[in-house]
Amino acid sequence: MNVLILGYADGVNRYRLLDKKLNDLIETSNCFLFNILCGVTGGEFCEKTLLGKEWGVENGAPLLVYHGKTEEETLRMLISKTDYAIFMLDGDPQIRNLFMKYKMTGKHGSVIQV
Repeated sequence: MNVLILGYADGVNRYRLLDKKLNDLIETSNCFLFNILCGVTGGEFCEKTLLGKEWGVENGAPLLVYHGKTEEETLRMLISKTDYAIFMLDGDPQIRNLFMKYKMTGKHGSVIQV
């Protein structure tokens, strides 16, 4: 299963919330191995700040980071590969816009309000 994680790693609390959500996903889906997807556009974002990358490295999950030239290109690549998405909603309009676009695909996911 490919799990998309959208959000930034700017605090221990966010990591703990994500870790709990992913452990709940493992229990409910009985899927113990999944790929973590995350993405960046151009050189705009630093990969080191991506929460999904941090969790994947810490937990030994295969990590797929997509580098698109534009936000739309990156989102298209990510959504086409995603089975389940987790959005860290913190008031960032970019993450909220991506969440709204993802909802329109009809795929499953979760929201973590931070």
